[in-house]
Amino acid sequence: MNKNKKYKEWKEFLKDDEDYDWQFIIRVLSYKLKRTRTEIHKHKRFIGFSKVCTEIKEVEILLNRVNKDNYFNNELKDFEKKYGKVKNKFIQQEDGSYRSETNWDKIPKEKRGPAKRVYKNLLKKADKKSEEDLNKAFSLLSKNIRKWWD
Repeated sequence: MNKNKKYKEWKEFLKDDEDYDWQFIIRVLSYKLKRTRTEIHKHKRFIGFSKVCTEIKEVEILLNRVNKDNYFNNELKDFEKKYGKVKNKFIQQEDGSYRSETNWDKIPKEKRGPAKRVYKNLLKKADKKSEEDLNKAFSLLSKNIRKWWD
């Protein structure tokens, strides 16, 4: 590939870089894997290229799912049907960190206790799913990465 073209493509990708953004690291990895997979598939340079492309794609899918971070929103639909909608906002602390604050005003008072317990469990479930996908992606990457470039 033409080096100037490659530089321009990476430059465009990197324009959204933030040093404090963990999701950007995931996007960089996914972007590099996609470029590699596309190149391997395009040139078919070795026996087994199709299997390698499938393996890389699986990692891409997992990383993209982690990056989108829709785990909680996917779990929230049934909660909202049963209890109603809650509103979250993030409040910046003096140390620069953020904390989440949930507004329960639209939930009837008699349902708030159970709703809060269910909501807390949904957050844990969403975090667990995200962690599982990330662990699986890195496990597959660790297991296969050296053979993808050989």
